[in-house]
This record gives sequence, C-alpha cells and structure tokens, in this order.
Amino acid sequence: MAVPQDRNGSFEPQLVPKHARRLAGFTEQVLSPNARGTSVTEIRSRLVGMHGVEVSPDLIGKVTDAVADELAAWHNQPQE
Repeated sequence: MAVPQDRNGSFEPQLVPKHARRLAGFTEQVLSPNARGTSVTEIRSRLVGMHGVEVSPDLIGKVTDAVADELAAWHNQPQE
C-alpha cells in the first residue's frame, strides 16, 4: 500500500497517528490474551478482525518480551 504524501504535510493517518509506532492500546491487545494462554495465531487473528492489520509472530513476541521483566517484578513483589 502506498502512503499518501503531500508537500504541506497535511496528511493525517487514520489508524496510527503521526510519529506513533503502534496502534493505541496495541500492547494491551497483545498482552491480555497472551497472559490467558491464547496462542500467537489466535492473537494475530483477533488483530486482523479488530483493526484489519496483519502482524508478524515476531512482533507479538517483541511486545511480550518488552514487558517480561516488568511482569516478573510484579509477580515477585511482596504481598501485603
């Protein structure tokens, strides 16, 4: 798909805002099903159904890996 361009820079993307790297809420849409044991294939299918975009299994892995340390720290915090 070609990206529309204009000299004035007035084009506004509809799905991902300018200078953003991901859809709003994308990380949560990947992590929540992943935490419940949903497979990568099923997560990819959901994203296609919700947003009409296909993502690679590698991208889903990168999203989950990015929060793995934070998740481990949360699991290991002392209980009150």
